[in-house]
Amino acid sequence: MIRPFLVLIIVLISCFSRKSPFKRVLSALETYKSVFNSVEVPYGFIVPSDPSSASSHPTEDSSKHLEVCSTLWPIECHGMALGAIMSRIRTRGDYVKTRGALGDKHRAQLESLGVAIPDSEQLAPGEQAFRSI
Repeated sequence: MIRPFLVLIIVLISCFSRKSPFKRVLSALETYKSVFNSVEVPYGFIVPSDPSSASSHPTEDSSKHLEVCSTLWPIECHGMALGAIMSRIRTRGDYVKTRGALGDKHRAQLESLGVAIPDSEQLAPGEQAFRSI
């Protein structure tokens, strides 16, 4: 009788303790940096989600690949299209173009990992045109 009650409590705690989308991105990026010693994430990189599968990241010699098992990655990041997200951060300023303290905090956290964040003048031309409307 106690067991179903404990399961319910665990499920409720996990629902209320979920990370924000930015914190999940930051967690995945920190793991990527620890594994590959870089924050230059290729556009097509997706965080591995199946322990039996592996994701490969090409090194400078394209014939050599470093296999990364999904057990290294936080479970809330499994299946995340980290490469595409990092591309949007660099080109459109996603997560950092928010005005105020939150955008500044996100920018500082990303820059502390070594991510180059564009100023509003450095955004893609289409993004600049959209913002001027």
